[in-house]
Amino acid sequence: MKKILFICCIICILFNGCDKKEINTLKAENQQLKYRIIQLKDEIKSLKETDQYYYQQAIALLNEQKYQEAQDKFSELIAKFPASILLSEAKERLQEIKQNRQEATNAINSLPAKLAKAPNALSADEILKELEQKYNYPDVKEAISQHREKLQAKIKKETEIQNALKELGIEISNIRTYWTLNKNVLGGKPLAVPYIRFRLKNIGTKAITQLSVSASFELTKDKEILGEGSSYVISSFSDHPLKPGYSKEVFFGSSTGYIFNAYSPYRKYPRINAELFVEVNGGEKRMIKEITIRREFQY
Repeated sequence: MKKILFICCIICILFNGCDKKEINTLKAENQQLKYRIIQLKDEIKSLKETDQYYYQQAIALLNEQKYQEAQDKFSELIAKFPASILLSEAKERLQEIKQNRQEATNAINSLPAKLAKAPNALSADEILKELEQKYNYPDVKEAISQHREKLQAKIKKETEIQNALKELGIEISNIRTYWTLNKNVLGGKPLAVPYIRFRLKNIGTKAITQLSVSASFELTKDKEILGEGSSYVISSFSDHPLKPGYSKEVFFGSSTGYIFNAYSPYRKYPRINAELFVEVNGGEKRMIKEITIRREFQY
């Protein structure tokens, strides 16, 4: 404002000049403007000190999922305006926030069990995303970040598998796993071996003329290979091509297992994981599934 007064004085001097009376008038007007600015600031401040303003601010914070800030603003409204017509609604909103906070705490506590039941890492990540969108609290974000960090390797692997299936033009479904009897190994002695059955479908646009599937059966706890198994689903010489839209059942077991006896069906078989690989039309061997073998016996 001082700059404006100074410029006005300079203009007056340059153009016809300004006497003391005009300068004093400009100073008085400048002082009035300053006073008006102070008045406007006080008016704005008084407008902010209303129950309506506090309520609108709290609702805005609530819509932005800034729950703690919204809770503080509702609490201020209740404390500063005990006779407000918005008091009842503010208390209801405050109770909703507290209930939401409790739900968030329960969600964090139950998260490990919920993730353990997820069929795969991508499904587990969807659970984390849903929780992240629903509860905007620092401790929730921290818990989600820790779980997501543990899942990163599995998510990457499953994404690569999905991409492989899409590129190969195949789909697998109806997966069944169990232990069963194999009489054709270890010099004729029967063995209990892990077994896989599933249906493979050609979802591409061209017929599949060669198709082989293999798996490595791993003892998860000991980080040891129990055995391997494979199946030539479609041979280039003897089998008919798998046409687009057609499917075929695939089944095979491990080449090695445990000696079978009368009590074998009732023993507790070890935890076995199997990485499933496929070769289509003589191409590169690609992993398409990671499977955990169920610990039950079937004849």
